[in-house]
Amino acid sequence: MNGHVAVIALLLCATIFPAPAAERRPCEEVYAAFDRAEAATSRRDITAALREAAALARDCPEQRGEILMRVARRFETLGAIDAPRYFEDAIEAAPDDPTYELQYGDYLRIFRGPEQPLFHVAELHYFRALEKLERWRADESSRADVRDQVHRSQTALYERDGAPVLEAGDVGLGADGEHRPIVFVSSQARFGRVLDQFDQVDVVRDLTQEALVSQTRQARRLGSRDFEQFIDATYIADTFQRLRMRYGAWPWVDVFYGATHREDAQVTDFANPRMRNDVEVAQYGLGIERTFDLSPAFDLGLRTEIARGAQQGLVEHLPHASEDFESISTSGVFSRFVGSDKLNLEVRYFHTAIDPQVRDLRDRKLESVGSTLRYQLFTPTTFSRAFDLRAWELYAGFALGQETFERVDVERDDYFVGGAARGLSWLDGLPWFGAGERRGALDLVLQPTIFDGSQSGRDDRGAIVPRLRNTQYRTAFNALYRLEDHENAVTLKELPRFGPFRLAFLDIVLPLSHEVATDRHDEFDNVSAGAELSAKVIADRSRPGRFFAPTMLGSVGYAFARFYHLDAHDEHLLHASVGIGF
Repeated sequence: MNGHVAVIALLLCATIFPAPAAERRPCEEVYAAFDRAEAATSRRDITAALREAAALARDCPEQRGEILMRVARRFETLGAIDAPRYFEDAIEAAPDDPTYELQYGDYLRIFRGPEQPLFHVAELHYFRALEKLERWRADESSRADVRDQVHRSQTALYERDGAPVLEAGDVGLGADGEHRPIVFVSSQARFGRVLDQFDQVDVVRDLTQEALVSQTRQARRLGSRDFEQFIDATYIADTFQRLRMRYGAWPWVDVFYGATHREDAQVTDFANPRMRNDVEVAQYGLGIERTFDLSPAFDLGLRTEIARGAQQGLVEHLPHASEDFESISTSGVFSRFVGSDKLNLEVRYFHTAIDPQVRDLRDRKLESVGSTLRYQLFTPTTFSRAFDLRAWELYAGFALGQETFERVDVERDDYFVGGAARGLSWLDGLPWFGAGERRGALDLVLQPTIFDGSQSGRDDRGAIVPRLRNTQYRTAFNALYRLEDHENAVTLKELPRFGPFRLAFLDIVLPLSHEVATDRHDEFDNVSAGAELSAKVIADRSRPGRFFAPTMLGSVGYAFARFYHLDAHDEHLLHASVGIGF
């Protein structure tokens, strides 16, 4: 009798208190699947183990959200298109956890998108994270930490836009009192002493073409002193102002204005190149842009701009003549993962119609088309970063331009390849660079470029114009070292404070270049070396529930250029810039 009672008692205990091994078995199988994923060497085996872990998560309900998020983050490092599905499943399994919304928003901001975030979807998940913080069952310290992380991610998301000046709730969009910024102001200014224009790398071609035109006008062969007349660094200043409007999934709209002043920048009479005049350009316009998630094919970014304006000082013999112009440009960027790496293809088209406000001068036009293919190599270190990825990169591209003057076409074509090695640790251990304070502080970029120029057609008398064919080769090398490196801090509080600003980085850049002609027109062969300091600061004046942390960029630089075929002709160049948004 006692034996029967004991058996019954054991059965009751087994019913009420299941064996620990039986309870742990589903979760143990999940983590065994994760172990297999870590041990696997092929992408196929890793993917199979991760999907098995996700399927087994149903039998481990208390940890299901955590398991699915781990699966999503691992698929993220594979570049797999399945990652969003598991992010969304994890959020559904733990609907009150704001950290999952934050992690999904970071994935959409950092790794997805056509050379920029999938903006409106990332923004949506950041604001959902802030909403869930209000009901999240966690201590105040944890809530504050997540809030600071969301704010830092929003800062990176909006850094191109500028300073927010209007919120959705102010104009009745969205929920009452919604604090989503929808209007931004961007302002940029630059000043320098340069050989041509800011950001222009084909100076050697322009100098050569100017000299060849002058040679045809003078009907003689130019000497060294004649060529030196074309090398004349000028002072240039420009400004750019933009109002950007964006809300949710709508395309964002830019209204902009820009103006440029260049002193003695244009040859007034090519028969006498010492005569020069100022150049003034002013334009205003409208831009429309949006990103699209077209997975599993690719992510797509489209932008179109139209602009109108006026320019003065570009008509030979008439330095005060004004020209009106209208332009349209459009670009598309296609992006997708190739394994754990990323492939980006950019295509651009630009057209300008120019109407001289001078009698007897006909309209002219400028057209250009270009494309760049980039292959980014992502490593485990890349995926561990939240803001500055420092991915290695290989790229190649072309830009084909043609300007038409009545029946004469002037062509300018560029062909380039390049590579960037970022996040190198070669200098991290040197004591005079601050040993132990920086990791991966060095970037190296190398870009060879071929420039080609020519003209064709007939003049007013019907005679064939001189071909003026010229070709140059340029090797550009940049070394960047991060003097202060706080870009990947996960909260703004971790960045050093300077009054109302926080420092994200302070870099020194050392640009080197060598330009040589590949034909007989080698008078403008030169070498150039310089140094530039650049910094990013963030204005941190956030208020509870509101975003205000515009990003500002500033730089100052100097370069020395020597034209070694022209009696060692030297030029000292400089530039400075500052801007909110970019």
